Amino acid sequence: MNKEKYAEFTAGSNDNGKRADRIIRQFIREQALSGIYKAFRKGLIRINEIKARPEMKVHEGDKIYIFKSLIQSIEENKRPASINLEEIKNQIIYEDDDIVAVNKKKGQLVHGEKGSLEDLIRAYLKERIPDSLSFRPGPLHRLDRNTSGLIFFSKSITGAREFSDELQNRNFEKYYLALIDGKLKNKVRWVDNLGRDSVKGITFVSENNGKKAISTAEPVYQSQKHTLIMVKIETGRTHQIRAQAAAHGFPLSGDRKYGGSELKGGYFLHSLILKQVHSKSELLKSKITASIDKETLKRLNRVLTGCTIEELENRISHIKEGL
Repeated sequence: MNKEKYAEFTAGSNDNGKRADRIIRQFIREQALSGIYKAFRKGLIRINEIKARPEMKVHEGDKIYIFKSLIQSIEENKRPASINLEEIKNQIIYEDDDIVAVNKKKGQLVHGEKGSLEDLIRAYLKERIPDSLSFRPGPLHRLDRNTSGLIFFSKSITGAREFSDELQNRNFEKYYLALIDGKLKNKVRWVDNLGRDSVKGITFVSENNGKKAISTAEPVYQSQKHTLIMVKIETGRTHQIRAQAAAHGFPLSGDRKYGGSELKGGYFLHSLILKQVHSKSELLKSKITASIDKETLKRLNRVLTGCTIEELENRISHIKEGL
């Protein structure tokens, strides 16, 4: 084996116990699957200098050698020079060995674009987590571009698996704040079947088809034309709060896609709290909350006539303390 022709990597803790082909498939995403298996057959991928087989298990500390021509186009391990790490540090509200919680800004993309929240988190974590060929930090749930607030990212494969298990087993309670048209006077529970039109990008209530969606909404503050509400979601459907609120006669103010009134700056929907319940997992030690920035509070204050910013802050703080 001529080592000069190979790039050398060391398997990290997040690679431990995984099949060699799964690690390489994650690491060399640009290569077609057929090309990866051809590379195994030709000996272009080696573990501890031995020709690797796709089914071989990799262990932490193993040396993995990959023929240089296979990885010449890989740029993901280089930190983009334009990323300002101070920006993401100011958004982080919780961090442990396995997960990171971020207070997302309205309009900030979670992933899929250069400079997205995912890019920022990966740059921030680059020197803080063990090197891994197969694991990359990523978002653990969805949050729409124009929804602000709490979103979690994985720091380890353990964190990703545990968080996903807790979500699937409904061991998280998720609370949102939203501004709606009209007066919601009492606490209500919305149970609907939601369908999805992927062409138009909208979610709708369907009588016979769709997936069950459950939300509980209660008023926080009412003005003449609007109500600030807290919403607890028991399911996590795309556009669940927006679609259900509109279907029950209370569209989000500014949410023109779902029939909301005109509102400068668009709709307000904020992921406020995630709380772990009914679980023996120690993934989270307490509820995690995401604050609302001063500019957004001023904006709500202008719409919710008769309510001062201080009163808004007090009511929101009371909600946080009561859950």
